[in-house]
Amino acid sequence: MMAWLLGAFVLAGLVAMVAAVKGRSGALWFVYALLVFPVAVVHALLIRSRRPETGIEPRTAAQADAEIAAKLRQDDVIRHPGDGPSPPR
Repeated sequence: MMAWLLGAFVLAGLVAMVAAVKGRSGALWFVYALLVFPVAVVHALLIRSRRPETGIEPRTAAQADAEIAAKLRQDDVIRHPGDGPSPPR
């Protein structure tokens, strides 16, 4: 009996997390999943996200690092051996 109850809470928590990622109330979806789990799972997977689309393409960490390094070189914060001598100030 206790294992069934624990399993129900874990599965309801998973449904609540899916809903929360999509911008919905995790607590309400947790209760919804406890009451009618099979319906709540399908519903949580099919609902649209309420989070706004940013329209920004995701970057890799290497692209972000390269952009930061280029900016620092422009600001003369870091110099690399191949960059040549530092300009006079």
